[in-house]
Amino acid sequence: MKNLKPFSWLLLCILVSLLAACKGDDAKPKSKTEMISKNWKVRLVRVGNQVVYSNPAGSTPNSQNYDAYRLNFTSATAFTLIDINGNTTSGTWEFDENQNPKKITFSTGNPSEVNVETLSDESLIVTYTVTNPKTGSNEYRIELIPAQ
Repeated sequence: MKNLKPFSWLLLCILVSLLAACKGDDAKPKSKTEMISKNWKVRLVRVGNQVVYSNPAGSTPNSQNYDAYRLNFTSATAFTLIDINGNTTSGTWEFDENQNPKKITFSTGNPSEVNVETLSDESLIVTYTVTNPKTGSNEYRIELIPAQ
């Protein structure tokens, strides 16, 4: 029995050492820049309250075709946009302040600024307003997902 006591302490020390050596899943959360830096395609577009495009198409046919549209944040400061007509615009972009994704400002293109409603690894939702002298102000809401 006396020989069991040192063995128990030795076993306990080994177990504590093993537990201390095991590292938990210390995955560092991605920054907003890391989440947004990818190629995005359109899933849904609303102009005002009307859905003008959805992929896959909903019960109402798409009145505009956003299949070719791509917004590629190629780095922490550069982007390339392919619009619905296949025209390409490139430039720089930045969050409004301290990685806080409330707004993104683009150096070129129209719109030059968008509001960020949602940003995750799997979703980017932006809104902006276009003012037209004939039709007035229209709010656009574009839901983007990573392009495969």
